[in-house]
Amino acid sequence: MKTSRVLKGWVLLLFLTGTVSAQVQRIDHFVLNSPSSAELIERFTEEFGLPLAWRSGVNAGISLGNVLMECSNYESSDYAVGIGLEPAQDAQEFIPILDDAGISHAEADPHYMKGEDGTEFLAYTLIDLHGMLPEPESYFFVVDYASREYMSGLQRGAAEELAAAGGGLLGVEKLEEIVIGTKDYKGFQDEMNKLPGVQRAEEGLYTFGEGPSIRLVDSESGDYFVLVIKVKSLQEAADGLKSANTLIKQSASNIQITDRLPGNVTIMIIE
Repeated sequence: MKTSRVLKGWVLLLFLTGTVSAQVQRIDHFVLNSPSSAELIERFTEEFGLPLAWRSGVNAGISLGNVLMECSNYESSDYAVGIGLEPAQDAQEFIPILDDAGISHAEADPHYMKGEDGTEFLAYTLIDLHGMLPEPESYFFVVDYASREYMSGLQRGAAEELAAAGGGLLGVEKLEEIVIGTKDYKGFQDEMNKLPGVQRAEEGLYTFGEGPSIRLVDSESGDYFVLVIKVKSLQEAADGLKSANTLIKQSASNIQITDRLPGNVTIMIIE
């Protein structure tokens, strides 16, 4: 569905006059696509004690405190890591803002579900962003839920459950940042700088209004991704991982879980 010229002009006018805050507010969730998503879900929930926000078969949203990690069943190894961005506007209003920022994107893709009475309703709308992260291993997408209040309630409930459980086996407090190593560091820096609402806190580190940050790293060895998880106690996390027979590499400042996730993703734990 294409945005009309009238809507595009109206939104841009509001943006330029400051009536609307045109921005990405936060990382709503990120996606680990894998043909073994059921095993990932079991590992994160049963072994590590992380609570579910929602589950649908072999797909699930799992709380890391300040963000959801979605384990999604996907037969291909492409697009192993997807990062979902929540805009202040709805999807149709945000499209002309993306255009104005010079961000290449797909058309809005509405997704529908059926209620208990069989009535179809709009659940959410996605917009894939092109060329902003190392493809095909990763990508950004904009996610606009028809009921943000409902989804926020699910996220908040799972975060409260995680806190009540002491952060699970690891003592998880939050996802600190997603580290993306790439050979084209300068190119992806330029792309990140286009995102409305993103703040460059320091060289390579991009923050949002809330939630985890994104850190770009210059990597001659190729693309990689690291989930940096903050815990209450590094030593207690190490003890918990050892009790679960998880392979780790520990230093004075962090723990790396050496078992790799889909798409050359690793987990680093900090205090």
